[in-house]
Amino acid sequence: MISPISPGQSRHRTVSYIAFATIVVSVAALNLGGALLAGLFSYMILDLSCRALLRAGCSRRLARWLSLLFLSLAITGGVLLVANFIRNTLVTAPQIAVAVVPKVIEAANRYGVQVPFENVLQLRELALRSLGENLGSVTQATGIFTAGTLRILFSVAVAILFFMTPAGARRGDSLYSKLTEEIGSRISLFMAGFEKVLGAQVIISLINTALTACYLIWSGIPHLAFLIPATFILGIVPIVGNVMSNCLIITTALTISLEKALLSLGFLVFIHTLEHFLNSRIVGGRIEAPMWLTLLSIMVGEIILGVPGIIIAPTLVHYVREELQQVPV
Repeated sequence: MISPISPGQSRHRTVSYIAFATIVVSVAALNLGGALLAGLFSYMILDLSCRALLRAGCSRRLARWLSLLFLSLAITGGVLLVANFIRNTLVTAPQIAVAVVPKVIEAANRYGVQVPFENVLQLRELALRSLGENLGSVTQATGIFTAGTLRILFSVAVAILFFMTPAGARRGDSLYSKLTEEIGSRISLFMAGFEKVLGAQVIISLINTALTACYLIWSGIPHLAFLIPATFILGIVPIVGNVMSNCLIITTALTISLEKALLSLGFLVFIHTLEHFLNSRIVGGRIEAPMWLTLLSIMVGEIILGVPGIIIAPTLVHYVREELQQVPV
């Protein structure tokens, strides 16, 4: 049963709705999806680990500090994992290139297609020349990447500071305290949906990785120790990550034969078509939204915020649904 709220609480809640909507619009207008995602992910780790420690009997103060330590370890582990992946890429990618270039040239000659290189060295020179010609764009992209990294670090810091602020410090009888409490309620509802959506994305990536691993083993494609982890790590990032992992798999398959590469392309198209339906089905099931609404939110979120919008948009659908269920009629 929905409990009635007082006129004063109603005003505070209305202001908190306006503040929350302003934050959402500002994130979309300023293209801060990546920074928001980093902050939400950091707060989720802190909150989940703190709740687990409290259930284990830790004091609230100790649980907060241990959660912060766990987040630090998670970030360090993530950085090391990505660094190891990049190192493996730098080692394995040239090996794949050396093996695939002769196959590409052979296939091009067979079908009468002209390629701008005849060996790996010429391909390397072509890549370096293209990099030099587009140095301005590369420099601009580097600046954008640096600014994006600073925003992400700032967002993580905000999540940590908000989490470490004692609950008592945000309560009281002042207008500021009441508004802060109401906005905290909005954030709690939003975070509940974020946990469900991100958990679903990890499940989808695991399913995709398992099916892809079975195919790679069955088809005899080499470099499994590189391709399988790459499929999982990149698969957590929707669309862009899938495209990158697909390119790696198809290129590696091309080292065997053109037919194997085409077979891999067909398999990956089928898997990712299935994944789109799994995405809407699993995510929709977790946030208790119809499949069509989940799929529509994913599409609109990707258009507005890019890759982060694929996770943020279904979370917003869950949040709106939960808020509407609390409104009496």
